[in-house]
This record gives sequence, structure tokens and C-alpha cells, in this order.
Amino acid sequence: VGPLIYAAGMLLFLRLQPGSNLWLEVVPAVLVIGLGMVITVAPLTGTVMGSVPPENAGSASAVNNVVSRVAGLLAIAGLGVVMSAVFTGQVAEQTQKLDAATAASLHNAAKDPSSALNNLTGGFSPTVINAIKEAYTPAFHWVIIVCALMAALGGLISFIMIRRSANQSNIGAKEKNQPAA
Repeated sequence: VGPLIYAAGMLLFLRLQPGSNLWLEVVPAVLVIGLGMVITVAPLTGTVMGSVPPENAGSASAVNNVVSRVAGLLAIAGLGVVMSAVFTGQVAEQTQKLDAATAASLHNAAKDPSSALNNLTGGFSPTVINAIKEAYTPAFHWVIIVCALMAALGGLISFIMIRRSANQSNIGAKEKNQPAA
């Protein structure tokens, strides 16, 4: 259930637009994500640690930690690819709507969108800043969708595997209690 709650929290981020209200859109999403993580992480860690003899607890903890870190790194890399691809496509769409000089300015701003949005460099026009925002928002939303789908998939796989494991344990217990023929 935890990954599904986490996925729902991620989907709440789809309401975010430039200028969204922190308290009305961000905080509720973060609280739902936190609830999903609380329901997921503690039982997962307990299961990992409880599935090995006490003398192997250090190794189990290390493996659990390494898997978590590697998964996080792979997710960041993969989500970066999604973000970059969608942002680049959106910038290309935006440039088609602009005159040549503004389109060139947009391409310069797109090289470092954070600086452009914070007006740290270049003194970009409001048209360019708005185009960056319009390109960034769908890219952010696609990252959120991918995160939510991956969490929901993880929850579904866990549900299937836990049920299968429980059913196999029950079948094995019944077979042990059957008298020999």
C-alpha cells in the first residue's frame, strides 16, 4: 500500500504550475509522499533484517543500503534523461512561435534554464522567461508521471509477490500436516 500512496502523492504534484501556492499544492503532496514512505520503508527494512540470522544482520543491512543507493542513482539518471528530452522538445516547439532573435535568445536561455529563470545571467526578456517556464512545466510533469508509475508498479509487484509467497507458505504448511499415504 505504501508505494501506491507514494504514487498518489507524486500525482498531486501534477497540479503544480509556475506560481503555484506552496501551502496548497506542495505541502499536501509532500505529506502524502511522506506517508507512503513511512508505510513502505520501515516494514521493508524490518523484513530484510528479520529474514537473516543475527550474525548476518550487518551484511543484510549493507545490501539493503547499497540496493537503495544504486536504485536512487539509476532513477536520477533515468529521470534526468526524461526531463532533458521533454524540455528540449518543448523548447523546440516554443522557438517555432517566436521571431528569429527571440528564438536565439531562448536557445541561449535553455542552456542554463535555472539561471535564466532566476535572472542571474543574460537579462532575458519576459517572452523568453515565459517560454522557458512553458517548456519546463511539461518536462517536470513527465518526471512526476514516470515516478508515480514506477512506484505504482513496485507496489503492484510487491502485492503479487507477497501474496504468492504467503500462498506457497500455506501450501507447504498444509502438506506437512497431511498424513503419509
